[in-house]
Amino acid sequence: MTEKVQAEGCPSFTVCSAPLCPLDVALDQRIWYPDESICARHGTSSDYPWLKTQRKIARKTRASDKYYTFRMIERNCVVGRGMVGLDPNREEKPQLERWLRIHPAKKKLTEEEKVILREKMKKVRIPLGVKS
Repeated sequence: MTEKVQAEGCPSFTVCSAPLCPLDVALDQRIWYPDESICARHGTSSDYPWLKTQRKIARKTRASDKYYTFRMIERNCVVGRGMVGLDPNREEKPQLERWLRIHPAKKKLTEEEKVILREKMKKVRIPLGVKS
């Protein structure tokens, strides 16, 4: 892995142990393990949504010996307990291609699709106080 580049304007650079800094110019070349720290200094999840994904991965995954690339972390996909990163002892490219294939980006729904789904959910809801 390459050394962390001085993140321009980051006052915490010298004391921060997070390997992924939102201000790092070479962020797309970095990797992160779920047991490593996460930047808490810069912005909110709305400024950098991938920070929220990073927290989810750290909370839900168990394999701390597998790493995640920035490309994986910034992907808007479902984060679950079964999610596993890449093996550092194997070639990255084929692993990454497979990971991206099995973790597709969440689909954006149109307003029409949202209305249809809401109607379907109304039909399956059980009213409070009714035992099934």
